[in-house]
Amino acid sequence: MNYLYIGLLIVPLIVLLHRRFEYGLFFSGFLLVALTTYLSIKTPGNLPNLTIHRLILICLVAVWLIEKRKRGFILERKTLIAPLAAVAIVNFISMALSIDVMFSFKTYLSFTLEMFLFFVVMSAGLKQAETGLTLVKFMYAGLLLAAVIGIIEKKTGFNPVDAFLPGYVRRDIMVMDVLSTFPHRILFGTGMAMAIPLALGLSSIESAPWKRNLYLVSLPLVILACYFSDSRGPWAAAAVAVGSMLLFGSVAMKRKIVLCLVAGICALGLKAGVRDTLNAKLQETRDKDSFKGQTYQYRWDLWRVAFNGIKRSLKTMAVGTGVGTGEIKVYTAVLAGSNEVIMVESWDNEFAATLLETGFLGLAMVLVLHFRIIVNLIRAWTVAAPDNRNLLAGIVGAILAQIFMMTNVKMFSAQVNYLMWALVASGLAIGFGARTPAAAVSVRR
Repeated sequence: MNYLYIGLLIVPLIVLLHRRFEYGLFFSGFLLVALTTYLSIKTPGNLPNLTIHRLILICLVAVWLIEKRKRGFILERKTLIAPLAAVAIVNFISMALSIDVMFSFKTYLSFTLEMFLFFVVMSAGLKQAETGLTLVKFMYAGLLLAAVIGIIEKKTGFNPVDAFLPGYVRRDIMVMDVLSTFPHRILFGTGMAMAIPLALGLSSIESAPWKRNLYLVSLPLVILACYFSDSRGPWAAAAVAVGSMLLFGSVAMKRKIVLCLVAGICALGLKAGVRDTLNAKLQETRDKDSFKGQTYQYRWDLWRVAFNGIKRSLKTMAVGTGVGTGEIKVYTAVLAGSNEVIMVESWDNEFAATLLETGFLGLAMVLVLHFRIIVNLIRAWTVAAPDNRNLLAGIVGAILAQIFMMTNVKMFSAQVNYLMWALVASGLAIGFGARTPAAAVSVRR
């Protein structure tokens, strides 16, 4: 059955890519954020499975290489290829010196090489501001679909991934979680937190009132889906994203956000259950003896665990124990305050995991990369057409939300990672791309 599902998605993608490359980029943006990674083709031996995301990337790269000969795609200096390549090189060295080279190789393919290739293709394909705008719309549509699925799952218990995907069985610990199409509720919440500023930004670029209202009507859906993720991290990430919109948005956008906040506060006053839930989460976080308080402290303790894991030699201090090896080696942590010794079962801090797996050199490259991303997007915001600046503010907010969540969870979701890199490429195209009427790309023929 997986072959049928994949065929029904890949064949139209290939047709669109050949018809017009940008059309395929738009459709792939929708698919990459909406589809679950559990839709895959199993491969023999230790080879990585062919997930739907990996197959989409293969199609994008293959058609791009063919189109490159015809159209001569050129990468601009502002595409962040250099810092991204630096991360890829350091991760490759870490993989080569890993305590488990084969496992690190698979991780390198999935989370380094694939993202690098995807960003190269997106950067080469998005040359006009209009193509960047359209891609963001398609990605938001994918996030909105995931939000609707999550809301239905919360209210009815029905999830199409559980119901229709052969061989997929949800882990016992996640039976009561709202996952939508994501592998974890926190990652689902992360995607929804990133969708909030995108909805606000998209509502400001449409000239037709009904289109603006459509995005505003969809905004409560992604907010509700973020709430249903039942995680403090995405809620805080949403606040970070909205704060960015208040900083970079226009006066009209700031007024719109304030009205939304007032409406939200009034809704909390009427909905005692929601208010009590938020207050309980806050109190539990402050209480170091509570489970939530311990998980909050645990994320900080992971820094110490990571340093202890690499301090044994100069090699591991420089390039870590190997990409992805945090998942295969058992580490222990002593919780600050309680002195309780626990097993590190999950690396709920992407930056701490990066320190362990790629050392100080790898962490430095990752921090530089994300700093350059934000700086370049802000530069794009300063030179963008005035009508597009609110959307760029939304993109900056979405990226900041994801960076914040990297302190709370390991980003093992292809959906979130593809979303981030597609947003970066779109933001650069919106800011620095051509804005002449002749450059506009229509998705209708």
